[in-house]
Amino acid sequence: MLVEIDTHLRFRHHPHVAITELDGVVSLFQSNTCDYLTLNETGSAIWQALAHQPTIDEICITMQRHYEVDPEICRREVEAWLIEALSMQLITSTQPPEVQMIKKRNVS
Repeated sequence: MLVEIDTHLRFRHHPHVAITELDGVVSLFQSNTCDYLTLNETGSAIWQALAHQPTIDEICITMQRHYEVDPEICRREVEAWLIEALSMQLITSTQPPEVQMIKKRNVS
């Protein structure tokens, strides 16, 4: 199944996730699902980027500043990470109010 992340979506930490960070490594506990995960360096960098509720494009820009990575590969890998994190209820997504307004007008 091919899933694409809408470029208008903004991502943030799920409110039911407890976070511990030690030496740059992030460990997460999702209290609804009782899942415990330790993120690798790249996953930890993405997690930290979520503090500002970025779009996927903003996350990719941040990752490309820190890692030498092809933009297309970066996008594909970040998108896969976000989809997995959404499915595990580690993060949530929202659309900015102006995008919601545009979509509502298009429906009418």
